[in-house]
Amino acid sequence: MLIYYLKDILIQEKGGKEINTSIFTNKMEYSQIEKGFGLNADMIIHMPYLVKRAKKASYIIEIGVYRGEGSTAALSYGLNLSKKQDKLMISIDLEDRMIFKPTLNYWSFLQGNSMNIYTVYDVKRISANRVPDIIYIDTTHNYNQLKKELCLWKDIIGEETILIFHDIWMEGKYNPMSKAIQELSVEKNWVFEIITKESCGLGILYNPENKIMREELLEIMENKEPWRYK
Repeated sequence: MLIYYLKDILIQEKGGKEINTSIFTNKMEYSQIEKGFGLNADMIIHMPYLVKRAKKASYIIEIGVYRGEGSTAALSYGLNLSKKQDKLMISIDLEDRMIFKPTLNYWSFLQGNSMNIYTVYDVKRISANRVPDIIYIDTTHNYNQLKKELCLWKDIIGEETILIFHDIWMEGKYNPMSKAIQELSVEKNWVFEIITKESCGLGILYNPENKIMREELLEIMENKEPWRYK
């Protein structure tokens, strides 16, 4: 399996110094998420990571919403804590089944097919052609669908965009869906990294020159903020 790790690149740059890391955010943030949005395996393992990412973003696209109590809640919570200006979050799904909807004036729900180019056009219209900081994808977990989605959505990503994927490791084993991520990783010469295999897995794809990612990992290597990996 072709997986690249930015931490390995930085270890080499720092003369082989290992990284002391853990996936969880601090206890205060975790307890706030638990009280606000309920508790399940994804909440314990994945949602703190999404909050951490969203806190450094201004524009987020969420593809695959379902009931809204998972990634929608975590991403909007983190974005609300962000110090960035001109915040925007667009959540996309085939139908509106949400039981939790953020009450933020910069959040909107878009009903549409993530494999349809007109959905991409709608997002570009709503955002005035802005480049997203984060694209989170949690749709049908198979190679063909994700391949089609990435072929469409890759045209709106920028050099600083981070793509986050849920369910890359299903039922304790590698999900072939991830091959589509690997192919885009090779095409763009970007990093595809598994954050965790727990709770169906969470992976990210990003430019190895991404300033935020490099700064975070350099901080980790100096033992200033050991939160990111297990």
